[in-house]
Amino acid sequence: FVGDRVKFLGGNALETEYPKDQDMVLMSYISGSISGDDVKKMYKGAFEALKPGGTVVVHDFMVEDTRDGPPLAALWACQHLVFTPGAVSLTPGYVSEELAAAGFESCETATMIPGLTMGVFGKKPL
Repeated sequence: FVGDRVKFLGGNALETEYPKDQDMVLMSYISGSISGDDVKKMYKGAFEALKPGGTVVVHDFMVEDTRDGPPLAALWACQHLVFTPGAVSLTPGYVSEELAAAGFESCETATMIPGLTMGVFGKKPL
């Protein structure tokens, strides 16, 4: 049963120490609410928490790499950019680049909520 293997870790994603040797780290609706510098720190923390071969999932409001849509995701992103000091425009390309800089490889993108959110999946090398 999957429920026996899933744990919620309460705390501040930038201050709480992540447990080690995890199979997966899910970061949902966090990256768009923090600064670009904090994005780098958080992705590095996820990398350190995962065991080799583990997966990080970054789920958030993202616009296309061309930044021409989708409209609802762009509106949501604008709100984050206005109210979050140091915020960055989240695109699949940006998230993939930052995950790669943290050590992840084989990043893939998938639409999660059509017209609104995307997920970027990265693997920690074996």
